[in-house]
Amino acid sequence: MNKHARALIALSLTLLMGGCGALKDKPLSPTQAERKLQEFLLKEGGLDIKTRFAGRTLWIYLPLTDQLFDVKPSPGDKAQKKL
Repeated sequence: MNKHARALIALSLTLLMGGCGALKDKPLSPTQAERKLQEFLLKEGGLDIKTRFAGRTLWIYLPLTDQLFDVKPSPGDKAQKKL
């Protein structure tokens, strides 16, 4: 076994044995977590997100004013019409 494999195994065992520890705060309800996420993103990033629950999934919508993609034809490309 080479040095890198031994180091990886040692690191993995150390992380597994250490565990995550006890939670200091009690868990938040989904609604509280959603509200806290919205407040954090608005305060820290200036992002006004819209959220909604669909079952156990939280959908996050971030309306943007800038375009993500600017699609243009390449110079010299001619569009072909299909009949």
